[in-house]
Amino acid sequence: MNFKKIMLIALSYVGIIVGAGVASGQDILQYFMSFGNWGMVGVVLLGLLSVIFGGITLYLWLVLSSPRS
Repeated sequence: MNFKKIMLIALSYVGIIVGAGVASGQDILQYFMSFGNWGMVGVVLLGLLSVIFGGITLYLWLVLSSPRS
């Protein structure tokens, strides 16, 4: 995989996250912290889900863009 393809994937994913309005995390933190300690659990859960869905996105891109035999 060359650098151009890696950057295409990375920037596409960042564009989706930024477009969803979660780039800085400040608004998410303020929202979840209004729920106290359970809010911190929500922040961690949201972070984990972001990593998981990012991995799924990368995996699907790799599978779908691989040459078929």
